[in-house]
Order: sequence, then structure tokens, then C-alpha cells
Amino acid sequence: MTDVGCVLTFRGDAVLAVSRPQPPLRFGLPGGGVDPGETPIQAAARELHEETGYRAPVLEPVYLGRNGSRLIHVFFAPLVHGELRSSHEGIAAWVEPEVVACGAFPGFAQRMFRGLGVPLRAC
Repeated sequence: MTDVGCVLTFRGDAVLAVSRPQPPLRFGLPGGGVDPGETPIQAAARELHEETGYRAPVLEPVYLGRNGSRLIHVFFAPLVHGELRSSHEGIAAWVEPEVVACGAFPGFAQRMFRGLGVPLRAC
């Protein structure tokens, strides 16, 4: 199965994250599955908007990795527009990278941040 994610790193070192229902209030990147007929980048743009209210005119691939059997495409959005809002997916918020790295998918998130050269404090 293929999933996608978006990493947004502006407003200083903050990362856009969405709380996940399981476990409660643990944050992960905005993202989800690739629907039939979609490319990973199209899915990332759709998921970003559905989960946060933001639209990204440009998404740049920055990381490809696995979380168990799932292939995760991570994109960077250098610019977003719209109004931040939460959705039925969870609470959308700007958080420190450690909140994501120690959050819903810690193994994957820590590997991704290290691969991108983002310094992390211990969880």
C-alpha cells in the first residue's frame, strides 16, 4: 500500500501536524492513502487540504521510506495558502518536530527527520 505525507517547515522550525485518533492526540504529518487514479503528489495535495485547510501550489518530493509494509512519499511545501483548520481527521497545529518524531508514527518520523537533516531532541 502507498501512503503520502506533507512536511511544512516555515514559521521558524515548526512543522504542520495533525493529531491522530489512535493513540489520542499523538501528532503525525498530514497525509493518507493514494486513491485510484491519483499520483502520490496529487494525493498529498488533496490530503493536505482535507486535513488542514491549506493548499500548496508546489510540492517537492523530499523523502521516500517505509512504515511497516506501507511506502510513504513525503513532500515539502515551500508555500501554502488558506486558513488553518482542523478536520474530522484531527487537530491541525504547528508543532516542534519532536512532537511529530515522538508522536503517532515515531520510528518512521525519526528516520525521516534524520534523513532530512532536521536536528531532534530526545523523546
